[in-house]
Amino acid sequence: MKLNLTILLSFFTVYSLFAEQIELSGKVTNTFNEPLAGVNIVIKGTTTGTTSDFDGNYTLRIPRQETTTVVFRFIGHQEQEVVILSSSNNVTRNIILQDSDIDLNPVIVSASRRQEKILDAPASITVLGQREIENNIALSPIDNLKTVPGIDIVNTGLVSSDVASRGFNNIFSGSILTIVDNRIARVPSLRVNAYQMIPNVDDDIERIEVLRGPASALYGPNSASGVMHIITRSPLDMEDDFETSISVGGGIERSVGTATIRHAAKINDRLGIKISGSYMQGQDWRFENPENELPSGDSIYLGRQSPEGRELTGEALPARLENFIRNYGGEIRLDYRFSDRSELILSGGLNSATNLELTGIGAAQAIDWRYGYGQARFRYGRLFTQFFVNTSNSGDTYLTRTGDLIVDRSKLYVAQIQHSSDFVDERLRLIYGVDALFTRPDTDGTINGRNEDSDGIDEFGAYVQGDFKINQQFSLVGATRLDYHNFVDDLFFSPRAGIIYKPTARHTFRATYNRAFGSPSSNNLSLDILQTQDVFGLGGMLGSENFFPGTNVRAIGNREGFTFSRTNGVPQYRSPFAPLVGATGDQFFDLQDENMKNAHWNVVTGIVRANFIAQGFPESIVDDILNNIIPNVLQDVEKKMMLATQQSDVPFRDVSPDDVKDLKSINNSITQTYEIGYKGILFDRLMFSADLYWSDISDFVSPLVVVTPNVFFDPQTMAAYLGPEIQAALEDPDNENLKNLLESFVDPNPGPFLTAVLTDASAQIPFGTVGFNEFADNDLYVTYTNIGSVNLWGADVGLTFLVNDDFRIFGSYSYASKDTFTVEGAQGGYISLNAPQHKASFGFDYQFSNIGLNVGGLWRWQDRFLANSAAYVGEVPAFNVIDVQAGYRMPFSENTRLSIYIQNVLNHEYQSFAGTPKLGRLTLLRLSHKF
Repeated sequence: MKLNLTILLSFFTVYSLFAEQIELSGKVTNTFNEPLAGVNIVIKGTTTGTTSDFDGNYTLRIPRQETTTVVFRFIGHQEQEVVILSSSNNVTRNIILQDSDIDLNPVIVSASRRQEKILDAPASITVLGQREIENNIALSPIDNLKTVPGIDIVNTGLVSSDVASRGFNNIFSGSILTIVDNRIARVPSLRVNAYQMIPNVDDDIERIEVLRGPASALYGPNSASGVMHIITRSPLDMEDDFETSISVGGGIERSVGTATIRHAAKINDRLGIKISGSYMQGQDWRFENPENELPSGDSIYLGRQSPEGRELTGEALPARLENFIRNYGGEIRLDYRFSDRSELILSGGLNSATNLELTGIGAAQAIDWRYGYGQARFRYGRLFTQFFVNTSNSGDTYLTRTGDLIVDRSKLYVAQIQHSSDFVDERLRLIYGVDALFTRPDTDGTINGRNEDSDGIDEFGAYVQGDFKINQQFSLVGATRLDYHNFVDDLFFSPRAGIIYKPTARHTFRATYNRAFGSPSSNNLSLDILQTQDVFGLGGMLGSENFFPGTNVRAIGNREGFTFSRTNGVPQYRSPFAPLVGATGDQFFDLQDENMKNAHWNVVTGIVRANFIAQGFPESIVDDILNNIIPNVLQDVEKKMMLATQQSDVPFRDVSPDDVKDLKSINNSITQTYEIGYKGILFDRLMFSADLYWSDISDFVSPLVVVTPNVFFDPQTMAAYLGPEIQAALEDPDNENLKNLLESFVDPNPGPFLTAVLTDASAQIPFGTVGFNEFADNDLYVTYTNIGSVNLWGADVGLTFLVNDDFRIFGSYSYASKDTFTVEGAQGGYISLNAPQHKASFGFDYQFSNIGLNVGGLWRWQDRFLANSAAYVGEVPAFNVIDVQAGYRMPFSENTRLSIYIQNVLNHEYQSFAGTPKLGRLTLLRLSHKF
């Protein structure tokens, strides 16, 4: 009886326990309506819980109490809580988990100029979110791009860099279209991306979207290499009404000091304002061979160029490269939302930069170069309009090779309108718009010289893109754009076509075709500046008050092309020695003109005489040698043309008369790219992308290259003539005493010695320059040309693996089929990719959330490559570097963070481009706090 009573009591106890529980069940999916397996489902504050099965289904018994909170957690998704009341019976709740801050499929705007998920974008694109940006200590926005596949970065200093997508980088580059909040961010007329001048602070950047490959169909000119879009945070999207962040930092090795401040206020739900400012100073990396960027003497004589010539403007400075850097700037932005469908955003900024900047015509010492902008954006539903102006003021900047001041007070005015509409039951979306760009250079004659009054550029474009959804899996993308440039004769047509296949919401395959272009810049068209004065040093040796036979190097734009003067098909030349034969400096001479030949021979022997005397030879003996041993008149000695290469190892190369061709005016370069790609999320944790592309670039625009050959004595015919003549003179009995004296200096036979000295001297002293009909001087000209076509194929691979919400692994690899291209007319006979064929990166970051610690590391490697950009030519060795970082949120204040970032922790010195400084280890510290 007692046993039965015990069983009965136990039964009622168990029954009462079950009766006091509520059964919660349902299904967990993501925003694509795909089931999520392995979701962690727990009763808040306990360890009681369960997980969802393969189909996303779950069942959990919870105690019947006043309220119970159930928490749903899954990697890469926002945590979600469900409250169950005590009065509930069995409950069915289907849960949709939203993507988290470390979302593998974020919303982007750059691929199609509208909001879409990255998996839906018909382009190869990478997004850097707040986590990546917060964990990095960036001296410029480019420091955040080290892990992006297909991106080539040339660091020319601590804050200066040149960036390209899939190669063809250059010194002083603007190849990748850089925009900030839809505003083109380059320096107006120079069309260079001076990233240190973008007035942004890291705390203000929401994300950076990097679009690889051509994008002209939507973005117009100068987006053939891709788009980098920096998107900043709106004050109206804050959770709090006020937010202030400040940070201070420093660098150990380069005496770096930084400070930033950002304050944002949400006045109400409609009106918000933010203000930010930054300051940075330090000592830049130093050149190994600074003399390559300096004049030959001990001083830099500041001056300014004008159409009438060079004018001295200041005192002489020591011939050295200043390595001091100072950048500071600020921004202000006001957001007003009329409604959820319309908003007005007004913003402006100003930045000042002092640093050494490498350009196509040598190093420039930027001193208080100021860059500013003003922007107004308005959105109403699907209508977007904006107007902005970028301004530049070069301050006291000068070229270190010549001392010439650079004046740049240029402006860029841009107006844009875009709208979109849906058709065919919302299966077809059209995006269409118009752009107008007005570049107004103002260089006061120092950069654009004789072109100063006719250098304005007007560009207009109109585009339409259609996105047609065939069914749930397939969609088509097509776009076209027409552009007008007032210095280019024909309209340019930029089509885009693609097919997108999405077997599921988490996998996308695409095949695309893009035709894009780069339009001529102000430099391409209107540059007119002295690059080097008296490049061969002849004026310094032979100059007098009334005669200065120097040959200058001048960089010019190519807006209408150039023609050479010829006789019977053979180019003619002008000579700085024309006064020696009673001619003027603008007169042309035939290649084998005998009068100029012997006048130049007198110059050669005069220079040899001066060198002998300088080496200690008695003046009387030297004169006897010249009068009795060396011929006064040359016979059977030919002249030849040679073109300067700007390479130290091979300074000149032979040029035949057939190689000297008239130059056509600069035209648009054209890039056509076929691409197939895949983006997908695997196992709910791995974002993987792979792109294979083939590109053809026609009418490739060269960097500044020498296009006017110089005329020299031919060493072979010179030696063949001089050898017998000198030997015969030495054997003459009348010269026996002189011969014996020479043999005491040069034993045993002075004949070959004199022949070699004179031959070498004559081969290094040019007669003059094969000049253009358009100019009346003997300057050596460098300019831009369209030089044929190149093609290559390549691949970019990227991955991000979320081990868990705290631990992330990422990597990238890029390959290009070629790194040099043989092209007739190119400098040195080839075009360089200016990027390695192979490069890779691999890294991780781990957040110890319970203690507020973050650590990470990044390994970067790239193969060797041959660089060729203006004066910066040579092999860039392979390198690999390791960067590490750590951040710690203070236990006494979760809004206070101490960060350390060590670039190149092993101090493996490397160059990222030929002729640039070597980069070593850099340790940066930063203390930041948010109020």
